[in-house]
Amino acid sequence: VTTTTNTSTAVSFMNTYDQYCGIDGFTIYRGRGREAQLPQLGSYGGGIFSYRASPVITNNIIRECGSAGISAFSGGGGICCHDGNVVIENNLIESSLAQSGGGIYAYRATVTARNNRIAGSRPNAEYTGAKNGGGIYALYSTIVLENNVIEGNEGYRYGGGIYGYFSDITIAADTISSNAVSMGGGGICTERSELGAARAVIVGNTSAGQAGG
Repeated sequence: VTTTTNTSTAVSFMNTYDQYCGIDGFTIYRGRGREAQLPQLGSYGGGIFSYRASPVITNNIIRECGSAGISAFSGGGGICCHDGNVVIENNLIESSLAQSGGGIYAYRATVTARNNRIAGSRPNAEYTGAKNGGGIYALYSTIVLENNVIEGNEGYRYGGGIYGYFSDITIAADTISSNAVSMGGGGICTERSELGAARAVIVGNTSAGQAGG
């Protein structure tokens, strides 16, 4: 096992549309992210940054990655995906830091995620901008989920487990539990999106405002 630590993004895949690329069996620790505008200016992809690429990300531990300051936006503490078809499978993504999309942030991307555990993400409590999607944040994206565990993500406003905006999200046999938000959708929150769910376990999610589930 190789441990990768970086003051910027730990691992990047960029402009490799039709080429095979990926990472398997690494421990990625405390990558911080890189500045980009996806769509707003901020720090993205603390652990892994995928830009116009289609990597296969398997069997990794992505731990304590990302950044969440008081004043700046950040997305995808664990993984950020933009404009590609990304496969994320059998990974542990935990204790991520990001204002939105603590575990995974997808913008105009297609993401297939299977058998991952995404847990313990959080934003900065003093940040006053958007704080949505503790486990997964999807913006203009297609997200296919199967047999993931998304749990214990806290401190966000909407969508403690999953947040989708103008996105298509499919859930199959996922467990979304013990996530907590301040406004609405402790487990899942979608706006202007399509959501399909089968055999999912959505339990123990809480909201201080609107619906907990």
